[in-house]
Amino acid sequence: MKIINYEELFGEFKPDGAISEDANLIANALMRELYISSGHQLARFLGVKSCFNNDMAMRVWVQKRLEVDLDYVD
Repeated sequence: MKIINYEELFGEFKPDGAISEDANLIANALMRELYISSGHQLARFLGVKSCFNNDMAMRVWVQKRLEVDLDYVD
């Protein structure tokens, strides 16, 4: 029987929109600080898929920034 390391597998094939804990914390802080309201207009502005509402769009955008430059969080 083969043992599957699910954390490694999920890390390899992370679905679009999967948000890390760091990205979630940063996005929550930004939304509180900038008074981001609910809605759907922010996704287009941030350059993420327009299917995301403002909350998720901010999280996806932050996650993409963290993946591009890992020096944001140490």
